[in-house]
Amino acid sequence: MTELPIHSPPPESARDVRRNYVAHMVEGGLFLGGMALVSLDTVTPTVIRELGGAAWLVSLTPVLQMCGFTAAPILLAHRFESVRLFKPYCLASGVLQRLPYLAAAVVLLALGSAQQTLALALVAVAPLVSGLAGGLTLTAWQQLIIKTVPVRRRASLMAGRYMIACVLGIAAGAVVRLVLARWPGTIGYGLLHLGTFVMLGLSYVVFALVRERPDDRPPAQPASRLSANLRLVWPLMRQDRTLRLFLIAQALGCGLYIVVPFLAIQARLVTGRDESYIGDLLLAQMLGAIAGNLLAAFQGDRRGPRPLMILGRVLMVAMTVWAAFARGDLAFRAIFFLYGLAFYVQNTGQITMGMEIVPVQRRSTVLAVMWLVNLPSMLAAAGLCALLRSTSGSFTLTAALAAVTVTLSLAAALRMPDPRKTPPAAE
Repeated sequence: MTELPIHSPPPESARDVRRNYVAHMVEGGLFLGGMALVSLDTVTPTVIRELGGAAWLVSLTPVLQMCGFTAAPILLAHRFESVRLFKPYCLASGVLQRLPYLAAAVVLLALGSAQQTLALALVAVAPLVSGLAGGLTLTAWQQLIIKTVPVRRRASLMAGRYMIACVLGIAAGAVVRLVLARWPGTIGYGLLHLGTFVMLGLSYVVFALVRERPDDRPPAQPASRLSANLRLVWPLMRQDRTLRLFLIAQALGCGLYIVVPFLAIQARLVTGRDESYIGDLLLAQMLGAIAGNLLAAFQGDRRGPRPLMILGRVLMVAMTVWAAFARGDLAFRAIFFLYGLAFYVQNTGQITMGMEIVPVQRRSTVLAVMWLVNLPSMLAAAGLCALLRSTSGSFTLTAALAAVTVTLSLAAALRMPDPRKTPPAAE
């Protein structure tokens, strides 16, 4: 039977719940809101294309940061099985997570027009390196959330993080439009990267306010070597049907990235708009995201994460099918609104679901495996996207394939039992 993690923080930290809830929410909102200035779905693919990046690199752009986040956690997961304080590790990796955007900003502003190849390399590498740095302690961060936030407030916490990010994202859409209209090219791109670094720095300061108290209980498992730890994962997964279905739904859901890299580019091509148009599309996406987060916040805590996972996937199928046939400005704005709505509903549900169904035994390692499964899925999606663009060049075919994979993901999610209706095993 799947075991729910800790239902509430340890008694000695109960008075800190509100402080930590707010700090986690604001920190995440600032981080994600800052990333909207160089949105990996809309802004960065355009930057890479303008700097002369190949189609395969454009295809990889939306998943570069996530590749780092998904590949790195398994490397240190076994170390976090026995630690009592997770925050210091997160603070250390947080510095390295933010610096790549400063490096990209400096090169774009100082050398971008003269050294486009160097600028292209740093713009492309920044999200990957940032993801790797954050990914090393991703399971520590998740366990910090599990430790400091009650289980029935985690959905609203995640939705709240995204809500703040979306409000900032709306402002980011306007900023992107104004900056690129006033300073087109590398100067504008450099200013956007600099703005991202400033926002990420503010998020770091807020994260430092989280109060974590030592856990007096013994670790669920003693520390072990990575290889020994991994050998124990498959038996756990084999016994847990819910976990297997979750991993399948999560992996197939990455099929959305087959179409996302060229969605903004397709919109510009069809409408004939200039590069500042991506600011309008980003604004529509953020408005949809606000609606999605409001829905996730109110329904997630009440009904649990499973309905959010299902609804998000239904909306993703609708979005990809519509994108295959869209031909006008209003249609693309609506599609980006629907994309924001669908993405944040399913993302809140998926992250919360993962923390609820993870077994107490080998918690850190299983969380890392959940992330690792995404890596080949995202790379496969990016590879299919690049292959289709270089062979057929058909955006309609690309969107149709994305719709099929997301539909299969929906089928797996529908078969998952609801963890809120399954009595947890005793810890």
